[in-house]
Amino acid sequence: MTEIRKRNGITATSTVNILAAEADLYMAEIENKIIVKIGSKQDLGVLPPNVKVATSGQDYAVWERK
Repeated sequence: MTEIRKRNGITATSTVNILAAEADLYMAEIENKIIVKIGSKQDLGVLPPNVKVATSGQDYAVWERK
């Protein structure tokens, strides 16, 4: 995930827009460049069409804008 942050210029002062904050799902868009999902919930709703999975694993995923 460090490479994804570097590639997109994400820093500690980057703007974060929380998309969901539930018991089993946290999703946030950072700098309008990446979307981060943490939690076991699979029903995420509709993701923007211009994103692609950058990395994923058990209970997390990161999408980048194309």
